[in-house]
Amino acid sequence: MLQREGIRVELASRASTVSELDAEPLSVCSPCSALSAFEALDPKFARAMFQRHLPHSQLTGSRLTRSALLLLASLSLLECGAPSDPALDDAQSTGGSDGSDGSGGSGGSPTGGTSGVGGGDGGSSDIDVPNTGGGPDDLGSDEACAKGTEQATLRPVTMLILFDRSSSLIRNEVEVGVTRWDAAAAAFEAFLSDPSTDGLGVALRFFPHDLPVEGCSSPTCDIAACTQPLIDVGRLMATQGPGDAHEAALLEALAAATPVPGGGTPTGAILEGGVAWAKSYQDAHQDERVVILVVTDGAPEGCEEGIPELELFLKDALDSGISSYFVGLTGEDGAELAEDTMNDLAEAGGTEKALFIQDGAETRDELVQALASVQGSAIACDFALPAISHGGEVVDPGLVNVIYTAGGAPSGGSSTGGAPTEAQGEGTKFTKVIGQGECGDSASWFYDVEGHPSRIHLCPQACSLVSADPAASLEILLGCKPIVR
Repeated sequence: MLQREGIRVELASRASTVSELDAEPLSVCSPCSALSAFEALDPKFARAMFQRHLPHSQLTGSRLTRSALLLLASLSLLECGAPSDPALDDAQSTGGSDGSDGSGGSGGSPTGGTSGVGGGDGGSSDIDVPNTGGGPDDLGSDEACAKGTEQATLRPVTMLILFDRSSSLIRNEVEVGVTRWDAAAAAFEAFLSDPSTDGLGVALRFFPHDLPVEGCSSPTCDIAACTQPLIDVGRLMATQGPGDAHEAALLEALAAATPVPGGGTPTGAILEGGVAWAKSYQDAHQDERVVILVVTDGAPEGCEEGIPELELFLKDALDSGISSYFVGLTGEDGAELAEDTMNDLAEAGGTEKALFIQDGAETRDELVQALASVQGSAIACDFALPAISHGGEVVDPGLVNVIYTAGGAPSGGSSTGGAPTEAQGEGTKFTKVIGQGECGDSASWFYDVEGHPSRIHLCPQACSLVSADPAASLEILLGCKPIVR
């Protein structure tokens, strides 16, 4: 490893300080031979560093600049007798002279006498090393600067579903002979059975309901009872039917939860209890993203009904990173549901607006789409920036790229930094922006704290691409400067 700060040169676990190098005459072999020895460690890095530190402008007359001399001295710590690179030797000399006559060696084969660096007494030598015009930033290929890749893993989503089963769901019909509960239950069955929910964590609590603990109803309003899910967290599978035990448990609970006349809407109790459960689960599962989904057809009734108080529960959850989504089932006028109230609650929960599904022949399908939309929005488009790479090196936050590959195939396509290709298997760089405010409509990423980052966040456009492709692959490329938008 070459480290210019402190002027220390370390190669192949052998080191010399500048003072040690100055203590005795330097025995420097041919640059070509030194390069060949260095290439045994890492050919691409050798050529890049050799060309960077030995541009032609540094080799004037019979003297090498100090930095070039130090580099060659360090290279000589390897086996200077290593075979030279024939291609480079041909470019430097057609045979080389020994330099003993004062004309200076031309850098021929290592067996041709004294090296062409400095030549004989009073001699001079020009070594024609191509100048590439700069350091690693100008190398033009990730292969030349990359130090490795780390897999970027998005946090899995866990969704607490709070499902209204008040009596209004069986009083109102979306169409003749089909109640709101019928449509909602059918929509949930379709959503839970869809292969796109593979990996989604789901916990379920109905309200009002005396299972699994009695009291999550009005006027009892037992917050502790509302804190207990009927079906605890499990992950859905792409497999449909009996092969997915968690899906089967959810559908069985749904079939047994048909509302009965007389049940109110204890929204206040279920929100306070649901937030308490979600915060506790999130604290215990920092590697997951927890969200709350409330599906209801009525305004808060019978427990806490004050909207400002309910908003405080939701803001408390949001402070812990837990977003709350609201889906409302309503008639044409929306009066029974109090849509303004639902929007206020959604805003307090960090999701801007509620989603509303009107009664009608399309209620089921529209609810399925709404649920899928919530799932997509809940995708956690952020992931940890590793402090140490798998190779044991400290990660430099200034030399990080995010590579997106559609379909989950290994990266290997172009890395242009522009809009990602959708071709399966072609990896493409997301550009970097300085903060979320610079995202715009670009497929970009940014750090949580610029200058002292611990997490990488995807901009909305990049997040949409990733969340729409369950098989997408994300990698963190280390060692190369990103393209900053």
